[in-house]
Amino acid sequence: MSAEGILALDPSIVIGTEDMGPAATLRQLQDAGVEVAVIPLNFSVDCIKQQIAEIAEILDKEQEGKKLWTRTKASLDSVAAMTSKYQAKNKGKNVSVLFVLAFGGRVPSVAGRGTAASTMIELAGAYNPAAQQFKGYKVLSNEAIILLAPDVIVFPGSTSNYDMTAASLVEQLPVLKEVPAGRNGRIVSIDGTLLLGALGPRIADLVLSLANSFYTSQKVKDVYQ
Repeated sequence: MSAEGILALDPSIVIGTEDMGPAATLRQLQDAGVEVAVIPLNFSVDCIKQQIAEIAEILDKEQEGKKLWTRTKASLDSVAAMTSKYQAKNKGKNVSVLFVLAFGGRVPSVAGRGTAASTMIELAGAYNPAAQQFKGYKVLSNEAIILLAPDVIVFPGSTSNYDMTAASLVEQLPVLKEVPAGRNGRIVSIDGTLLLGALGPRIADLVLSLANSFYTSQKVKDVYQ
């Protein structure tokens, strides 16, 4: 972040997660009289609840924060119910989902454990097979992707990555044609900005939309607001 650019907006407070920076910029903001509030960063439902509560307290909007968490939790509860119903009908089987990151011509990489994308998959009631293999993002060989055999591929497209479509992703990574997701046309895009920084309350609507896609064959709805 640039202190000059932020100060030009004349804020009284800047709210960010624990990984915002650089530290020198934060010191400049504080020296200029801007309050800097830091909220926790980890990828969990508890953290979403905590972030809503902390921001609501900072903004003196506690009641609005409670209502927002109630709506968020309702979406997450709907996902849990949908997942349970699917597993009951399929002898405990879970949908296998990979998140593939492809931006600006870079070699596509796959999300492992400890990433917002992997948590998103879990919150949607699905299973990320890459989470058992590695942490963070990793470029995988064709053989490794085939062995993971995902039922669904999720990738950042839409408003966050205009040039990336299911067709262009497969063009970059032809091996996707050889896994169940590619053979069955189950390659879906999401707004990748929802995974930047901490997981905010909009992630609940996103995972509900994904769960509908995983378990009811409904098309994933864009979540922008």
